[in-house]
Amino acid sequence: MIVGVVQETLGLLIQTFVDDIKDSLRAAALGDATLLSFTCNETIIRYIPDNVLQYIIGLGLPATHSIPNKPSFLLEGLECALEDQARDERYKQIFVKRIHRMIINTSGSGKTRAVLEALCQQWGFYFLCRREADGIGSDDLVAGIADLSSEPGLKDLPESADPDERDVISNRRIAAKHLSPVLLSRLVIFEAYIGIVAGLLTPDDALQPFIMRWLHLQLQPILLGRDDVFADLAHRIKQVDASPADISALIKLSTSNILEMLNQGLDGEKGVFIVLDEAQEACNQLQTTFRSNSLREPRPILRELVHLWSLELAPTSGTNNSQALVKVPFTFVVTGTGLSWRAMREALSSSTMKEDNIATFKQMGAFEHLSDQAGYIRKYVPTWILDTDVGRVLQDRMWYWLRGRYRFTAEFISTLLSFGLRRPNHVLNQYIKNFIGVYPSDCPETIIDEENRNMWPFTEISAGVQPIISYSALRWDTLRDNITALTSVYKLTWKYILSSDLDGYLGESRMDLVEYGFARIPRDRRATPIRGFPNPDNEDPLIDERLVLWACAIWLNTDRKVKNVYSLFQFLSERIRYSDNGHDYFEDFLLYYFILAFGSTNPRTLGEVFHILGPNATFLRQKCARLTSVYVPGHQRDQANRQTHYLPVVLSSSGEIQVTPGAIGLYAGEYQGRNVFRWMNHEGRELFCFPDKSMGPDLIFILELIGAPSTYIWVSVQAKQYNTASLSSETIQDAIRSVTPKAYFLNKVERAKVAEGIRDGDSYARNLLTRERLMALPQRDTEIAGEYSVLRVLATWPAVADLYKHFGIPQSDQEDYDLDDGFDGDDQHPVAFLNGDMFHKLITGVQGDQVLDRFEDHIAREASTKKELRARAKRHLEDMSGADKKVTPRRKATRSAKADTLGPGRSTRAAHSSGSTSVAAVQGSRRSKRLAERI
Repeated sequence: MIVGVVQETLGLLIQTFVDDIKDSLRAAALGDATLLSFTCNETIIRYIPDNVLQYIIGLGLPATHSIPNKPSFLLEGLECALEDQARDERYKQIFVKRIHRMIINTSGSGKTRAVLEALCQQWGFYFLCRREADGIGSDDLVAGIADLSSEPGLKDLPESADPDERDVISNRRIAAKHLSPVLLSRLVIFEAYIGIVAGLLTPDDALQPFIMRWLHLQLQPILLGRDDVFADLAHRIKQVDASPADISALIKLSTSNILEMLNQGLDGEKGVFIVLDEAQEACNQLQTTFRSNSLREPRPILRELVHLWSLELAPTSGTNNSQALVKVPFTFVVTGTGLSWRAMREALSSSTMKEDNIATFKQMGAFEHLSDQAGYIRKYVPTWILDTDVGRVLQDRMWYWLRGRYRFTAEFISTLLSFGLRRPNHVLNQYIKNFIGVYPSDCPETIIDEENRNMWPFTEISAGVQPIISYSALRWDTLRDNITALTSVYKLTWKYILSSDLDGYLGESRMDLVEYGFARIPRDRRATPIRGFPNPDNEDPLIDERLVLWACAIWLNTDRKVKNVYSLFQFLSERIRYSDNGHDYFEDFLLYYFILAFGSTNPRTLGEVFHILGPNATFLRQKCARLTSVYVPGHQRDQANRQTHYLPVVLSSSGEIQVTPGAIGLYAGEYQGRNVFRWMNHEGRELFCFPDKSMGPDLIFILELIGAPSTYIWVSVQAKQYNTASLSSETIQDAIRSVTPKAYFLNKVERAKVAEGIRDGDSYARNLLTRERLMALPQRDTEIAGEYSVLRVLATWPAVADLYKHFGIPQSDQEDYDLDDGFDGDDQHPVAFLNGDMFHKLITGVQGDQVLDRFEDHIAREASTKKELRARAKRHLEDMSGADKKVTPRRKATRSAKADTLGPGRSTRAAHSSGSTSVAAVQGSRRSKRLAERI
């Protein structure tokens, strides 16, 4: 029974408020108040064909409250959870009476959807700790936390200090002032609702629809005829300025009434679940304002919230006894991201609850398999789109770009429906652009043209209707301040961009990266135990989603505010002298250079980038070339007439990626050529392939020779980073062998067997298959690039591969020659080496960086040091042997010190090009002069 003036005032206020909304509650209980329905923007509707509009309306999708012209896939099909065995099993794992549950994973991984599906089947309360863009839920707790955070009376209790108990108690009273009205408001409205349900329910009625309708009211409070009845009532209660004891008494009274009604045929034995969604927000605020019961440990708002509400919901007034509290039929389910799991466990296992009554759930799932995503897409996108070339390309691209957390796929489909299903690949391009910062180039022009002709092209109606994306869920500012996490991100990002490799350990910051939205905890991925870093549930977060990785790549490459990390160019420059597990980072640097050279919007001629020798070298030097990825989508690979698509990449002169087809490089690995064969069969979007070492080349890519029509050639590269002025004839000969098609995968013994007519064994089979792949390149140019349309390139630096000298051709002679290299036979493949001046020019043009000069300086210093050490050693030996002790003056550096000291017996490029006026000779002379000057 309510006693006291304040309690009477509160009781009257609550009763009046509830009476005002009872008719609306009754209508909702009867099913008359349904979720808002999605409809396209009125401007767009005028341009949508009737059959398309009727299809969209027929889907019956709920709308996002804050954006009525955007469908809410978070709310769509909640009732179907009852029919899905997997989701039913998940519900049973999440909602277990008196086992408080923490649901941990990254933003967009399905945490909210999981608890909403469970709340469709179980009585409960849904509270938000942070307002999200989807607009669901009441603002009551969000407002309560915000008001508490700005409360001037709060005392800061530093972790190192021994707090005054009076300050601790004062802070708790202030917290109760703002948080208890939120709980009381939800309880009394729920009490009124189930009172109505108890009067409506007959023995033949199922209870579940009434449970779902209660959830709908919490998700869209506007259904009760006001903007937010829960927040409104909580605010009014707080305005009364009642004492914590007064509000607590009313909470206990309402709780008692609720439990009594639930136990009379309303599934009371299952208990009531209190969901706190986005709880990391309550973990990260006011972390030194509250204390544990012992006063020793600081606690965040979340702990105070759970502690306070648990006490108020307890069956015994004023108790602090955990044995009594665990009997409360109210069970907390807390969702959050990343690192917050520690704070949440601490909060939930404080004096209010036993730690063994707390469990963690992380296995949310994602679109890990193509069939799962394809089935989801077909629920919303009609077959008359999906079963066309436009639709098949769309699905192929969606799997490539949106694979991973559910939100990406759902968000794109939501955007596509908002646009009236018009030009789906264009909408996907825009979605990706808005997320990662650059346009993807993996949509064929033929598809774009077909969409323009047949799928209601965009006109002025696209103004003001932009894709809504979850890019904001990636917390860039927080990442920027966490150097450990940032280092993990940039290393893994560039590793993926260069190699397509998604396997990488994130280090001690891995749960930070989950919280920030970059990493996710995948289903059934078992962690590798790392000493000193606890991972209690043995799940290993990873960053493996292309949207996220590309967003990181563009951010790292363009955001000049980022400290202590590298752009792609800086990342490669710092590693140019090193190798790892047999892979030389100089090869990665060459990849970047070739994008600079051939990825420009103003194509260069091959003669500007290479010195080319061969039977058709003159014509080849004049051809403008453009880097391209040749790709055949999965649905077109088995057709007799395959459709090939050519995907460009564009890199600005300052090193910024402007257009990309996907990952830039592919490390094929030591898999007997299997990954190489898939890439050469055009099954990947990657522009470059680093084949396994047994094949021969270090790098392979494809160039479009621009013309009418354009033709295509393979470029097979051998990379040599030798710290000498030039390469020996033997080294050049071996390098030429490695990039020659007839020698791929064949060692010296196997080549000899082939020469004798013995063509068997695995290596020869791989060689034969490789040549078949080379010949299958569409529109390949055999007239100027040989039998297999291959340009063989020796990319060496700082040493020069002097092919003119190697083949005995005068360096001033620019005529065409048949080359007898001992490997190519009659195939007539041209061979080339780098134009060093262009190499320097383009690399230096990237933000004015002098990385090549710095490296040559480093070589010169090493050369000088080694020369001096050898001279000292020689003098020491002469002294020890009693020889002539006269010190011979040091020879003047009349030729390249590099060649003199690092390459004994070898002449410099300047020396063996003396008197020559060719481009190669001038280039060699300049480099030798630079090196000599630096010593």
